[in-house]
Amino acid sequence: MACSRVVRILQISHAFPPTFGGVESHVHDLARGLAARGHEVTCLVGGDGEQDAGQGADPIRVVRHPAIRVQDLLAVERQGPEAVSRARGQVARVLRGIFDAHKPDVVHVHNAHHFSGLLAEAVLGEASATPVVDTVHDRVGEYLRPEVLNLPWAHVLYASHYLLEALPTRCHHSVLWLGIDLTRFTPEGPSDPRLATLPKPVLFHPARLLRWKGIHVSIAALALLRQAGVPASLVLCGSSEIVDDQDELRAYRQELGQLADRLSVSDQVHFEIFERDRMHEAYRASDLVWYPTVDPEPFGLVPLEAMATGSVIVASDSGGIRETVDDGRTGFRVPAGDASALAAASLLVLRDPELRDIIIREAVRHSEQFGLDCYLDALEHLYESLVA
Repeated sequence: MACSRVVRILQISHAFPPTFGGVESHVHDLARGLAARGHEVTCLVGGDGEQDAGQGADPIRVVRHPAIRVQDLLAVERQGPEAVSRARGQVARVLRGIFDAHKPDVVHVHNAHHFSGLLAEAVLGEASATPVVDTVHDRVGEYLRPEVLNLPWAHVLYASHYLLEALPTRCHHSVLWLGIDLTRFTPEGPSDPRLATLPKPVLFHPARLLRWKGIHVSIAALALLRQAGVPASLVLCGSSEIVDDQDELRAYRQELGQLADRLSVSDQVHFEIFERDRMHEAYRASDLVWYPTVDPEPFGLVPLEAMATGSVIVASDSGGIRETVDDGRTGFRVPAGDASALAAASLLVLRDPELRDIIIREAVRHSEQFGLDCYLDALEHLYESLVA
């Protein structure tokens, strides 16, 4: 159901593409989808102070400001209450300028409970009578501020039932599964040539280089496949454009290299940088997609994207993945952190082409209920009810 009138929408997020990550990708797709439906969309995101005017086929305004960048927020929190108060005032002034210029009908914040509470407090303080929605995307990490979820939000959206159970709120709330662009994530279309030329089978683990994403589990499983006579290629995302701690990223990447050396699979591990708008080509070039997160995945766009593009997904049996992957029918779920189980499930598919075809067919059909259009319909309905 579409809104009966144009709504001016302000989206707020700690980061935005080219920064790599599930939340960033969702906010980008959401803003673009809303703009395509005729809404006026402004995105306030962390960055270096640039502004993208929005033109052509992607008519969204993007205002980047360091005051809400993750590294800056964490640095302020470490400096103490006075620094937090000053930063809150700075964010409030930025918001005031955007409110004056764009006069949003509704404000939609993403992950307000992460890194610092000052962003949420500043937004709610400046919004006045404008309804403010918060979407909860994550619950992993040491910088959670769960008390933020009980601030006076007009509505709190949860990306999964798992998140609602993990981080409850006293505000009006609902669960709304995220959507993917089914016009891009399809089995038909070009494949990424970098992956297409690698020795098969090609295993793709599309995740930020963070420990909880379980990339060390993938490397261990890769070694087990080699022992079983399947010398596969493992493709990892090498982008450093992420919101998380850069020192942690560098240390983990070094650790991964040492692990690959120790297990004698260094020649099979490939780090590549992927553009968000061409991720579907990488999925198509993959024989299997791995997503063995060691902490519960809050929701997980990767399994949905893999299923929609006709790749077989093998992921951890935890968190929001249980809401998207039907084990044994549309993919496989294995115990978190279990490299042996990851390798065994993969061998099962690789050695049985008929099973692989059945799973792909069911997965593509299953993914249709997670289309971005369905998500946008529900979101427009919420916006309209709040504005009314």
